[in-house]
Amino acid sequence: MVEVASARADRHDGSYHFDLKLPSYFAGLPLSNGAARVLIEATVKDSAGHAETRGEPITVSESPLIITAVPEGGTLVPGLENQIFILTSYADGTRPALT
Repeated sequence: MVEVASARADRHDGSYHFDLKLPSYFAGLPLSNGAARVLIEATVKDSAGHAETRGEPITVSESPLIITAVPEGGTLVPGLENQIFILTSYADGTRPALT
């Protein structure tokens, strides 16, 4: 999907703020806990016709917090006491603050 827009920066610092409506469905990846990666790319052209393009990948997730349970030995062993590690992160991979 490509969405194209054209605008002029009307702020003194040359910035332009915008919102994008993302599609209602993304195909997430199992290795990314169901999250999908989206590339947001913008091309800016100055009055002399010189253009610069930059892109920033973002993560799109159904849930802002991802919780993963990992058994100590890789799998649960029936009949034995198992230790399970709980991993938490935000969809972009950053860790939530501990309180």
